[in-house]
Amino acid sequence: MIRTKLDLVKLSGQPEVSQSGGEVRLEESPEEYLVISPRLDTDDHDIIIHAICEHIGYCNHNQLNAGHPYGAMVSTKSLLDGKWDTYAHFFTKVPQRPEGHPYHVKPAGSYAVTYLKGNYYDAADAYGALLDWIRDNRLIPGEFSYKEAVLDEIAAASEEDYITKISIPVEK
Repeated sequence: MIRTKLDLVKLSGQPEVSQSGGEVRLEESPEEYLVISPRLDTDDHDIIIHAICEHIGYCNHNQLNAGHPYGAMVSTKSLLDGKWDTYAHFFTKVPQRPEGHPYHVKPAGSYAVTYLKGNYYDAADAYGALLDWIRDNRLIPGEFSYKEAVLDEIAAASEEDYITKISIPVEK
């Protein structure tokens, strides 16, 4: 867990970030395994908080935390409808396929990526920039976006210093 946190702190010094999301760029990503919450498809704050707590408890109980902060998946359909906060799943990244647990394979491939500085939940401008960039480059977005903390409350002194990576798989 400590090695993962140190790697995330090192990564935080590399991307250009801003309050509304930094530059958008294309990054190649390997296949990743995500332990996921049950499907939500809601922006109801009470349901979201309950789901996050349940997900974190599940991962802790089953020793599935490798040091990565939890993340959120938002369907591309919700994003295209302007529903930035309609979460599909919460997830925790794990180093290997978590057999016997609910999981999602984040596919290897090309991703449109931006980094957001500040409040994890103030992502509307960053999502807008990502979708504009995808459209301007005539790319086809994948099924989900992935929003994951790079620096969170454990690694940063204040919310203003949090860094969130937001990525959407893309194809020509």
